[in-house]
Amino acid sequence: MNRDFHSPLRQSPWAILFILWHYGRIMVRQLWPVFLIIFVQPSKNRGEYGFQIILGFLVIMLISALINHFFFSFRVDEDTFYVKEGWLKKKNKTIPIDRIQSVNVEQTLLHRITHTGKVLVETAGSAKAEVEIRAISMDIVAELQARLFKRAAYPAGKNREEEFQEEEVALFTLGFLDLVKVGLSQNHLRTIGVVLAVIIGFLDDLENQWGILPEGKLAEVGEAVQSMMVLVILGAILTIGVIIASVVRILLAHADLAFYAQGQRFRLNHGLLTIRETVVTKRKLQSLTWSENPIQRLFGIFRLNFSQATSDSPEGRQQVAIPGLYLHQLQSILGLVFPSEQRDQGAWAGIDNRYFWKRWVLTGILPAVIMTVGGYVLDFSLWLPALIWGLTSALFAWKVTRRWRWFINRDILLLKRGWLTPVTTLLPVYKIQSISLHQNPIQRWHDLVTVTLHTAAGTENIPYLPKKRAEQLQRYVLFRIESDARSWM
Repeated sequence: MNRDFHSPLRQSPWAILFILWHYGRIMVRQLWPVFLIIFVQPSKNRGEYGFQIILGFLVIMLISALINHFFFSFRVDEDTFYVKEGWLKKKNKTIPIDRIQSVNVEQTLLHRITHTGKVLVETAGSAKAEVEIRAISMDIVAELQARLFKRAAYPAGKNREEEFQEEEVALFTLGFLDLVKVGLSQNHLRTIGVVLAVIIGFLDDLENQWGILPEGKLAEVGEAVQSMMVLVILGAILTIGVIIASVVRILLAHADLAFYAQGQRFRLNHGLLTIRETVVTKRKLQSLTWSENPIQRLFGIFRLNFSQATSDSPEGRQQVAIPGLYLHQLQSILGLVFPSEQRDQGAWAGIDNRYFWKRWVLTGILPAVIMTVGGYVLDFSLWLPALIWGLTSALFAWKVTRRWRWFINRDILLLKRGWLTPVTTLLPVYKIQSISLHQNPIQRWHDLVTVTLHTAAGTENIPYLPKKRAEQLQRYVLFRIESDARSWM
């Protein structure tokens, strides 16, 4: 069915229910202290007053939801997406289709029952979704996506209708066991560290109690040992619980994960209770970043982020994340976005070894000195832990310095950094908006600079390059930007 999007369209009547739910969540989040005071404070008429207040809020929310629904409309012409909303405070949004980054669809259980979907339209200048349509028919969703992305993927002057009609191909899917591996490989170190800190605190209390026990009270000593065993078992149970919760969260959020390609666009579909569909075009992608922690390396999986244009605010970074995929799946995506010929005929280079001293001083020597002085002031020795920390941090700093590599050719710039968790970022050279050089006093002393690459998805840095090499890189990148006629959006 070819729907006429030139005429204003409204949301489904079911949207009133979703708007009510949205207002209810806001009301509870903002006014829960008031409700708490009303229901906790003793009063004869507490129940009656509480019922009247809740009924009043429900009436206000219902009126607001009806106004929101009946004064919201949208339409699409050849070049622009129009949205009207509001009654007393009216908003008219005019969004050029070329500037749309993605059109995302979410379906909760209630959406699926009512055969509707929530549509989120994101642009490069918004810190959150520019347009949020809470519930429209899935038939309209499919036609709206096709209309918007046909225009966004192939801008004016490029007749690519045949390529847009290509059949959608499933690049890969992740099954139950794959998602279990992803859940197990999440970073649990912070949570486990908190659990261990709590246990160590209890053990210190027991040790102090043990130290003041008079000799001969074996029963009390036995109780202390038993208490320590209970704490160790409790810590193990909590750690296992954290890992299981992480696996369950991944299974719920990314169940039936499938990644599709069609012409100039990608589609990611996942979720069990809430199904989320994210569609992005290759032309809008600003960079690709993939990483692997030690557990992911054991399973042979990576985490991949597609970065799109952002707003100026930190919350504006728009990314499509795939929490886990295998090497051959990663290579298939890279092959579609950047063909192999674009990733050849370049040169790898490193950074200056004096970067090691910066990291070691900040992460090793300075903390070791603070530990030693603190131990002296508090009248107990910490020189051995400080020495171990200093030597270990020296090893880490050396490994990080040696693993910092960058690669450039006429089409792409690759950045590799990290040791325990290697991270690789791929930037199309023509999408770099500017390149700047910075020096701190120590860098000026050694004639070194830090190179900052500015893209619509944020910034990337190459630290501690020789100044002459950095200036050559700057001139080359600027030349490639100016000589390439392709649009970065």
